[in-house]
Amino acid sequence: MTPTAPRVTFVRLTRAHLDVLHGLAVDPHVRRFLLDGEVVPRAWCDAVLEASDALYAETGLGLYLVERDETIGFAGFHVFEELGPEPQLVYALTEAHVGQGLATEIARALLEHAFALGRTRVEAAVDAPNVASIRVLEKAGFTRMPRTAAGAFGETYLFEATRV
Repeated sequence: MTPTAPRVTFVRLTRAHLDVLHGLAVDPHVRRFLLDGEVVPRAWCDAVLEASDALYAETGLGLYLVERDETIGFAGFHVFEELGPEPQLVYALTEAHVGQGLATEIARALLEHAFALGRTRVEAAVDAPNVASIRVLEKAGFTRMPRTAAGAFGETYLFEATRV
């Protein structure tokens, strides 16, 4: 089962996409908040792919390339150990594809995908200064939780969405 959205296509990330994922991960716009500005090595991407495969095998959730005539980013679910055991919704688009409502569309599609797989609650985290991502999560139906975590940019806000 793959998420669906009107304007983008989701392609499950596999080891064959290592170079594409790494290219996205080192993109300055993508890594600004998602990777705290760090330039990550290919080995980091390899570990992310391995974690995605394990999460997919366990829950049916994982990471996807996001395409719209070309690869424009990646999105899906990833467990950030420092935030707890729950898979977190994540999305990252190249700068040319922001401000068009695509991130909200992607977040909604992934949320529906998680619910279709039987999840009743989905979490996401965002750095406090990342106002655009906070707005995306709110438009997708997430609400801010009272708990926060320490992040590279100060507070990291935690959000949740529940199936109604």
